[in-house]
Amino acid sequence: MKIGVIGSGSVGVGVCNYVLTLGHVRELVLYNRTLSRAKGEILDFQHTSSLTFSKNTKLVATDDYSDLKDADIIAITAGVQIQEGQNRLDLAHANSVIGVEIAKELEKVAPNAILIVVTNPCDIVSYFISSNTGYDKRQVISAGCVVDTARLMSIVSKRVGVDPKNVFGYILGEHGNNCFTPKSLISIAGQPADYYCASNDLEPIDANQLLEDVKNAGYEIFKYKQNTTHGVSASVFRIIQAISVNEHSVLPIGTLLSGEYGLDNVVLSLPCVVNADGVQTVLTHPFTGEEKEKLFEISDHLQNVIQDVSKTSGLRMHSSNGEYNLPKNDTRVVISFDVATSTAAGVIDQTVGKRDLLMNRSKNIMDSFRISAARRLTTTSSSRVNSSILFDRRSLVPSPSLLTSPLTSNGEAKRRRNLPFSSSFRRSNKVGTVAAVLGSGALAAIVSYGS
Repeated sequence: MKIGVIGSGSVGVGVCNYVLTLGHVRELVLYNRTLSRAKGEILDFQHTSSLTFSKNTKLVATDDYSDLKDADIIAITAGVQIQEGQNRLDLAHANSVIGVEIAKELEKVAPNAILIVVTNPCDIVSYFISSNTGYDKRQVISAGCVVDTARLMSIVSKRVGVDPKNVFGYILGEHGNNCFTPKSLISIAGQPADYYCASNDLEPIDANQLLEDVKNAGYEIFKYKQNTTHGVSASVFRIIQAISVNEHSVLPIGTLLSGEYGLDNVVLSLPCVVNADGVQTVLTHPFTGEEKEKLFEISDHLQNVIQDVSKTSGLRMHSSNGEYNLPKNDTRVVISFDVATSTAAGVIDQTVGKRDLLMNRSKNIMDSFRISAARRLTTTSSSRVNSSILFDRRSLVPSPSLLTSPLTSNGEAKRRRNLPFSSSFRRSNKVGTVAAVLGSGALAAIVSYGS
């Protein structure tokens, strides 16, 4: 097996250190833009070969992507580093551009590799790599919440006095401030956490406080040493190990979603089966209504970041059929469909200087459809539609499985129901019309707006 690591910072070097303990790695390649840094690390590692248990792994330092030819697994750790006072999402624009540039180079020499994205914000960077390269979504893995989950287990183990390996649970969602832990999934020594604590005269676990402690853990480390290394490196190695020996392990990693849990066109961490092909499947769990709502909130938050990065960086957003990626300005229509069948059409015409809502209903399907919510469109002084009241882009992006309805009476993004549909997406450059055609029926909702 050939493994590559992009970036010779503390995490990249830490990953190399763990990888060398695997007995089946024939070649390890450390790529760094500054070759001397990679050479120094590899030379240092070479002096460990007689002292550690590993096969005679070939060690390569390089600043040439061609040395990664036919790599099986590549961990991407390079990027702008977080500074004190910043959060991971502050790095979204710069690191998304860097991540996509790296992935495009890797695609030329290692198109079959599985990419593990560690560069923060790893969920956003993974999304844009999936959207702007030819890698299958199963091949692009966000390191996601594996390290957050490890922190959860460590914190719980200290509170109840057992080995972390006897604690089970997940941190899910975004690797960052927008994550959550389903308390129903936390167990200690095979028992639900509440039951274990009650039967052993321990204080019950406060899930909210636990989550805050997990969120703050990385920043606490950063306060003392200005980076986080060991936990992140070990979590990346855990993913590499699962892939390299085809484990079929369940890990809370991020992958591009296509309808799972009603979420589409976003990368966030959920329990996934990881094997030699990358992400085999996203597991289904009966989350509570509150937990599902939290997933939707996290998805909406990440979608907003994705849209902002796309507009400012020129990076494409995901298109499931490859025909067209969403334009980078805000052109979304505020309509929530509540339909009995899977036919609807929403059209935005930017060239008409009115605000009209025209609904045509074919007589034979009149009773099959109704528009359940439509909000008044407003425009800014520059005649651009205010993004806060526009239809969720996800419903305009072609998707094989889901339509989401994001409106509520107070304008917050909520999903009314999920509807299966077939879709096509097109843009007419001549008239500036964006059309999302869902299904093949006669109902059309047309909104025109302008100054």
